Parts: sequence; structure tokens; C-alpha cells
Amino acid sequence: MNNKEEKNLAFVDGQNLYRGTTEDDPKWKVDLFKFRIYLNKKYKIEKAYYFLGFLNEKYQYLYDKIQEAGFILKFREHNSMMEGKKKGNVDTNIIFDVMERMYEKEDFNKIVIVAGDGDYKILVDFLIKKEKF
Repeated sequence: MNNKEEKNLAFVDGQNLYRGTTEDDPKWKVDLFKFRIYLNKKYKIEKAYYFLGFLNEKYQYLYDKIQEAGFILKFREHNSMMEGKKKGNVDTNIIFDVMERMYEKEDFNKIVIVAGDGDYKILVDFLIKKEKF
């Protein structure tokens, strides 16, 4: 089997995943360890990036658990005027990260996006067109 076939990447919108599984009844508790195993078995995910809105020391336990489950944490950068204000919105970070990999011609086969809204439609359409989704 070609190595490139197994070099797939996942991009998880952490806020979308959390809200999508906890805001409606029945609420789901996502076991991140099992979810990471699932991504690997189902989609052959080599690297899984988990995007969160901002770094806050009081959530260090959560960050540790996400990393222990095998995800690579990525935080949205904010300018100093935004510190302390509610802002998750990692959509642009995920889109930029994917597009940068495409531009740099990084060696991967497919991209998997885990999100719960339509903010990624244009990106998904592009990835489908390029046979990367």
C-alpha cells in the first residue's frame, strides 16, 4: 500500500464538537481517546489537530487530556485588545492551516474536518475539487 494513502490529517473544531454533543438532548460525552482511535481506524489519520479558541490556564487539565488522547492542540491567537473577551471562532485558523498545507504542497492524501456548522463549506468544496476530502 502506498504510504501517501495513509497520510491523512484531521482538523477538529473543538468548540463545534463540544457544542454539537452537549447542547441537545440526549447529551453525549465524547471519549477523546476512543474518538482518536476511531479517526485512525476509519480514516487513517496520521495527525489530528484540535483547535480551541484561546489558552486559559484554568483549563490546563482539559488541554492535557486532549493531548494525552493523541491530538495536537492549536489555539487561536488574539491581539492584546481581545484578551479576556469571549472568542472561540477557530474557523479561519483551520481554513488557513489547511490552505497553507495545500499551498506548500505538504505530502498528505486527505483532510478530515470535524465541525458542526456550515462555516467550512467553501473549504470542503475546494478540497473535494482537489480530491483531498
